[in-house]
Amino acid sequence: MCGKPGSQVHHKIHLTIQNVDDPSIATNPDNLILLCEHCHNEVHHRVGKHNPYCFDSNGDLVQKK
Repeated sequence: MCGKPGSQVHHKIHLTIQNVDDPSIATNPDNLILLCEHCHNEVHHRVGKHNPYCFDSNGDLVQKK
C-alpha cells in the first residue's frame, strides 16, 4: 500500500466464525495482501479516525478519492 516491506497478512474478506474454515477465504492467495504494520492498522481503523483506503469492486486495496 505504501511501498514499505510488508510484515502482516490482511484478509480482503475478513475472517468470521462462519468462514474461518473455508479455504477459499481463509487461505486463498487472492484474498490475502501483505501490508506493513502501519498500513494494516490503517485498514482496520486503528490509527486516527480517518481511513484513506478502501477495497474496490475487484477486492483490491485503493486510496479513496
